[in-house]
Amino acid sequence: MPGSGPQDRLARALSLTAQLFVIHPETSAFQARTGRFDRASKTWSTSLRKLGRALAASNADPAEPSASSNVVTEQRPPYRHDHRAASEPTENILASLPYHLARDESTRGSFAGSNFERVGLQRGYTSHGPFTNEEPYGLNIVHEAENPNIDLIFVHGLGGSAFKTWSWNRDIDYFWPVWLSHDPHLASSRILTFGYNATLKGPSSNLNITEFAKDLLLRMLTFSGGAVPSPAIGTNPIIFVAHSMGGLIIKKAFILARSDEKYSKIVSQVRGMLFLSTPHKGSNYAHTLNNILNAAPSSALKIYVSELELNSTSLQDINELFRTMCGDLTLVSFYESLKTNIGPGIKRFVSRGAGDKIGCIVEKDSGMLGYPQETSSSLNADHHTVCKYKTLEDPNYIDVRDMLKWMTSKLELSTKEQRPNATNDNKRLEEVLGIQETPSNDFNLYRSEAIEGSCRWVTKKQSFLEWTQPSDNSPKIYWMTGPPATGKSTVAAFVAEYLQSGFLESNCQYHFVRSAHQFKRTASYCLRSIAFQFALWNESFRSRLLAMNEESGISFRSEKFTLVWEKLFVGLIFKIPFSGPLFWVIDALDESESPTILVNLFKKIQSLYPIRIFLTSRVNQELSIILRSPTEIIIHEKLSSADTLPDIKAFVRAVVDSALPCSYQFREDMVNQVLAKSSGSFLWVKLALNTLKDSWHTEEDVRRALHDVPLGMESLYTKMIADVMDHQPRLRNMALKMLSWVACASRPLRLVELKVALSAQFGDFVSLENTVVQICGYFVRVENSRILLIHATARQFLFDRVIRPAIISSHQGHEEIALKCLEFLSDDKWRLVFAQTSEGGSIFERIKRPPLATFEDEHPFLWYALENWAYHISNVSSDAGAPVHALVTFLKRHCLSWIHAIALSGDLQHVVRASRYLKVFLRRRKRRAHQAVDLESLSNAYNENLELIRHWAADLIRIVGKFGTNLADNPNSIYRLVPPFCPKGSQIWQNYGQLSGNNLSVEGVSSTNWDDCLARLNVGEDETASKVLCTGPLFLTLIGSSGTIVVWHAETCTEARRMVHGEWVTLMTANKSGTLVASAGLHTFRIWDIKTGTELYCLAKRTHARTMAISFGLTDTELLVCRDDFSISRLGLASQDEKLIFVAKDSSDYDGTCPKLMVFSPDVNKIVVACRGQPVLVWDVTLAGSQQPWRCVRTEDRDREQGDAWNDPEIVSWQPDGSSILILYQDTTIVEWRLLEDEQNEYSHIQAREMIVSPDGNYLLTSDFHGSLSIWTFPKFKLLYRLHYDEFVRDLAFSPDGQRFYDTRGSMCNVWEPDALVRPDEMDQDDTSSNSELSNVSDPVLSLDDNNRSQITALACDADNRYYACGNDEGVVYLHEMIQGKRIRKCFAHSSTVSVISLAWSISGRYLVSGDDSGRVIAKRLESKEAGKWAVYPVFDIRMSETVAQFLFHPKEHALLISTPSTDRIWNLKTKEETCRRRWPSQLGRRWITHPMQNDVLLWLDPEKVFKYRWMTLECLSIALEPGRTAYPSSAATSPTTKPVLAETLSQPSEEAEKVNWISRTKNRRYVVFEILPNTGHSRARSTQGMRIELLSMSSLDNDIPEAIVRRGLTDLAKNVARLIGSYQDRIIFLDQQCWICTWAIDTDFSKCKRHFFLPRDWLSSSTLQLAVMNSHGTFLCPKNGEVAIVKNGVKL
Repeated sequence: MPGSGPQDRLARALSLTAQLFVIHPETSAFQARTGRFDRASKTWSTSLRKLGRALAASNADPAEPSASSNVVTEQRPPYRHDHRAASEPTENILASLPYHLARDESTRGSFAGSNFERVGLQRGYTSHGPFTNEEPYGLNIVHEAENPNIDLIFVHGLGGSAFKTWSWNRDIDYFWPVWLSHDPHLASSRILTFGYNATLKGPSSNLNITEFAKDLLLRMLTFSGGAVPSPAIGTNPIIFVAHSMGGLIIKKAFILARSDEKYSKIVSQVRGMLFLSTPHKGSNYAHTLNNILNAAPSSALKIYVSELELNSTSLQDINELFRTMCGDLTLVSFYESLKTNIGPGIKRFVSRGAGDKIGCIVEKDSGMLGYPQETSSSLNADHHTVCKYKTLEDPNYIDVRDMLKWMTSKLELSTKEQRPNATNDNKRLEEVLGIQETPSNDFNLYRSEAIEGSCRWVTKKQSFLEWTQPSDNSPKIYWMTGPPATGKSTVAAFVAEYLQSGFLESNCQYHFVRSAHQFKRTASYCLRSIAFQFALWNESFRSRLLAMNEESGISFRSEKFTLVWEKLFVGLIFKIPFSGPLFWVIDALDESESPTILVNLFKKIQSLYPIRIFLTSRVNQELSIILRSPTEIIIHEKLSSADTLPDIKAFVRAVVDSALPCSYQFREDMVNQVLAKSSGSFLWVKLALNTLKDSWHTEEDVRRALHDVPLGMESLYTKMIADVMDHQPRLRNMALKMLSWVACASRPLRLVELKVALSAQFGDFVSLENTVVQICGYFVRVENSRILLIHATARQFLFDRVIRPAIISSHQGHEEIALKCLEFLSDDKWRLVFAQTSEGGSIFERIKRPPLATFEDEHPFLWYALENWAYHISNVSSDAGAPVHALVTFLKRHCLSWIHAIALSGDLQHVVRASRYLKVFLRRRKRRAHQAVDLESLSNAYNENLELIRHWAADLIRIVGKFGTNLADNPNSIYRLVPPFCPKGSQIWQNYGQLSGNNLSVEGVSSTNWDDCLARLNVGEDETASKVLCTGPLFLTLIGSSGTIVVWHAETCTEARRMVHGEWVTLMTANKSGTLVASAGLHTFRIWDIKTGTELYCLAKRTHARTMAISFGLTDTELLVCRDDFSISRLGLASQDEKLIFVAKDSSDYDGTCPKLMVFSPDVNKIVVACRGQPVLVWDVTLAGSQQPWRCVRTEDRDREQGDAWNDPEIVSWQPDGSSILILYQDTTIVEWRLLEDEQNEYSHIQAREMIVSPDGNYLLTSDFHGSLSIWTFPKFKLLYRLHYDEFVRDLAFSPDGQRFYDTRGSMCNVWEPDALVRPDEMDQDDTSSNSELSNVSDPVLSLDDNNRSQITALACDADNRYYACGNDEGVVYLHEMIQGKRIRKCFAHSSTVSVISLAWSISGRYLVSGDDSGRVIAKRLESKEAGKWAVYPVFDIRMSETVAQFLFHPKEHALLISTPSTDRIWNLKTKEETCRRRWPSQLGRRWITHPMQNDVLLWLDPEKVFKYRWMTLECLSIALEPGRTAYPSSAATSPTTKPVLAETLSQPSEEAEKVNWISRTKNRRYVVFEILPNTGHSRARSTQGMRIELLSMSSLDNDIPEAIVRRGLTDLAKNVARLIGSYQDRIIFLDQQCWICTWAIDTDFSKCKRHFFLPRDWLSSSTLQLAVMNSHGTFLCPKNGEVAIVKNGVKL
């Protein structure tokens, strides 16, 4: 029988063995090799070698099914394929469908010409030529729909190929993936196949599954489509289809992509995986195959084959990690069900007694994942045919195709218009959170420095394993401490990767504190970085954060850590349901500016899910105190040399083995010597090996050099600096300059920045990177074109002056950099450069890609100089002269161009930081002056310069506070618009306010200094503001008597809305995120949405007990309520269920008394209870059952007996961290009670009546019995700031950032922003620490607010732009000149107890009339005399039952219309008599205006109608001039007579829902413009919400035809108007939402509206803006703190 000999049988056996693993002849042709085969006889080895030579000589196909198999090979016509690379033109390579696919002609016709329409090669980063005998590697497009909505990617297995693996009999005419494109459900997909070099021929290979996975990811990332562009992978959802080992590759690729940010877009689109006989747990036959390869000719062991062995370590790692990451994937596994044929020659070796068939190559148990979400089934195929199908009707093909259809149907495909939103969201997150650098940069750096397998020891520690398995939701901190340079950062990076791999990437965030980065050292940036990473993966948090930003405009890029923590973490992250635990890894905590603050925050975490924090640090004095405190929250692990020694040894061996081709014993000796001297320091080892590299010539050289390497980092640094000093003088000087710049820089410098800085001194560098590395003695390293010190200890060594003179002088280094920055910026060219920079786009666009970024290549040093000159000034010597002189010159000449550039960058906090740095320098100088003996050593000029710098520091803060929003919107306004609005005593006004060409001027304001008061807001006449609360972008005032909550915009201090509870309200509180507010009335609790004013819940009180305190619970779905029966209940907002959770009462202490105070702690876990005559108690609400409360008994009360009088507590305030309580007693003594230590400190010097603690716990704000405000620093309560003010204070509140505070006095709410509070971040410990030595020489800031000045309540201008008149809240009317606003004389006065609320001045200036809030009206005749003097003559003085709403003079000035809500009167000014009166049955919200074309006709305008009336008789001349209406207002007493006719008494008129608030005509008399507002019942509108602006055409009134009326609503205008000011010529004047004074020409497109100038923030009081006017000459007048500010030439800009 042919082919029945032993060699033939052996050949067939080997062929089938290869077939088990899909070995193809192109990749597995055996060639001769001498070798051994384990457990095989010599005969077998010899036969195998002979067989190999025979196979190599022939072109046999061992993978073809044998003739004895059941496979029947069909005949078919010959067919050729021409594969082209993606870079070549593609063409249809299939002329007709192979006959074996066609069932009939119709089917054939439908498929013809479409198969393989785009079969080509797409590699992504390289390219092969056209396919001939070898199939292509990389990604190949098989089919692409016109608009694909899903990617199907096929990945072959071991020894397979991109096309033949998926083809019956390996004939690509049977390539079945392309058949999917003709299924209607899959036709819109893009089909790709991936090829890689998993060949079995050739020498040994170090490739493994990981390498193949990386190759797949890289090609997906760089995929472009070749010559025919195709969408990037990651644009559409992805489903993988994988055979055998290909399934392991796609799992590993998914794992790698989840931990690498550059693949985030791709991995987020992976939706499913379909496995075909994938050995998830390995195969019994992998070991056999490797043995065959080891003995086969020209073949060798392959790592990727070894990885397929049953339960190999590689497979276990993949499965363990993949299990935790695949929760969102659709997983399908098909496993083989048929045995695979084998030949008799190999039967006895593979499996004794197996017969002609062996079992399945991949058993069912290994072919299934076993996950809950997995769908699995068998296919009627063996391992080879499980991925090859013969026809469309093959049952196996149908099963796979249907499963793919099911998987795609599960996908929730997004439209292409929606997909870019994810990228946009990420950009917005960076902008909102101020992320300056991708967080993964540091992570990748430290992971790249680690060798494979290092740091795994940490995962074997029992304490670490217990830490990763959270048992409850309490926070737990794993704190690893160790000496410097021992690899803590590398361990942190490993732990982060381990946690992301072991759980999900969304479960772990990290931050690496780096001392070389000033911004990364702050607690605020650390928290923002963690929040940013969490937002990338958590859709709920991301959407809420972006919605908060969009709705309120709040941005966290420059906020203090307290606000970031409260708003983002306590308010959002901790309350979002999350499938925890959540892990945070923070490295180098000791290098943070606020390490103890962060730890204290972490210890107080209360979350709905477990949070675990991994910290690394050195142990310093500050942190050792925390570590010594016993707590169950912190697990302290000391990093020992025993932990890191194996890693160090592996690192040293890897370096030595790769660099020294010496004997094994010599290398081992060297490794051991290095380890013996390392003392566990990775850095020492690295630097030591670097120094040894120069001596690796002979073994003796190496031994000698190793012997000479000093022990310890100090000695090693000393040797390194000695090498630097050995350079010739020029190179030595260059190296020291480089080290000085690198060590003193605020962040790692870019090479191009350093090149610019040094080129003036040393000339152009050929290669600065090479120069730095060569001459700086390993002190520096270059990462991503940035230069930085090798370690933080290197900076300490260079600056250290304790043992020896400092290598580098810190003061001199900073001085040199400061001078370079100032010199660079002191160039007149910058103003022109910046002016030419585009200012288009939103502020967020400018933050992400600032306009100045376009100059980065041309001016690489610009960014560093702009942001850091002040930082270096703060670090120069306090008696340095050159920097001071350069700084003063810069401020006087170039400061505005610098501010312009910063505004262009979008981050004005750089200006605030510059101010703070200047103050640090001045305080250091002041301390030096206090210590110096000779205070005359410095010249007067120097001291004058210091005084100028002090004023400039104050100006810079004020500019941002008052003009920040406008500067960010229009940076160029710094030159012409900002200086005129600054006080005339400020440096910016004195240097820039009177420059030629600046016509804008501001007069009338007497103050020459900055005002600490931003706004004085009136909640309403005869109302009392009892409470004030700030949530960030909004603040709220409570009118308790009416239960009205007034909501104000914090940015503009304008009223946003009112929420009416409807009963007396005693309490209100907001949730942590500032989105909800709860109010407690007498009978109900109400929950409000602050943004919209919507009432969300109303809960009835179920007891008569008085409510003492309310607070939102751990989530915003519950409200905690304390009552005066000592009970604490939890109210479910949605369910309205009430549950008693605690009773804070001890019967032994209370004898029928009610609590005077009950105050929740910030975390609502504790409650303070204070009763009269009793000690203050603190109860833990979370503890069930009986407990002993904490008791606070003052020293003087400890000996009192029952019945003695005690000092009762008045106010209790918690510190934000809940560690201590401040108690204010009746005698004004404040007791600080530290709960943990149970210690008390008493302070009697504060003399407070009200008090509140700042959100960061650094300051105490108090008011005394006179109304003066004081700010005290913790912990010693030193006075920082005092504002003298004479009025009783009811309530106090801080803004969340602690830079502003509010008080309520009577009906007023005052907003204060003193310079002393403006601290942007924790940038300088000396400056921010309350108990720093600098505080000892810092004098408190004393301020006097002139609140005795009468406030302007009415304003009127003359027609000649020469004078104006104003009435005040003391009932007096004054006359002022317009040039400088000086008062000319007192015209007349009402009662001193009333306010003038209405004022009108006739056009000729002859008559002036006023009305007060008691209904009194006074009219006077004015006469101008010589020398600017005026005479005043009486006309009439009358009193009405209502206040006046409007005065209107007749054009001939012989009559006056006096309009009140219900009555209109005509007074004859000649006879001084009332000639007509009309009373209306309802308050119609009307306004009157003289007809522009008919002087004897009045126009009545109300929200719905227009009427004509005769001026002198108020006789109606027309029907209602409004379509569809015929009636006109009825009235009582309409008889026009020469004597007054009084109306008969009518019932109280009803109020209309709206009213005409303002009316004016244009100069050309063509239009009447009027404003309609909701009628709130107040005489003046405080809010413009619901505003309508309408335009009435005069031409349409001529014929009195209602249908011809042209009354046009100006909707677009109303949307942009914050306040309507009036009309100027033929334009409408208004204040827009961004506080710009704008004009709009009627009958033009609104887009052509023109901005002229903006108003400072302290002008934006709603009570004064409603009085602002612009006269006919374009002069703008606005009341401000009892004066009238006069802005001239503003409309000319």
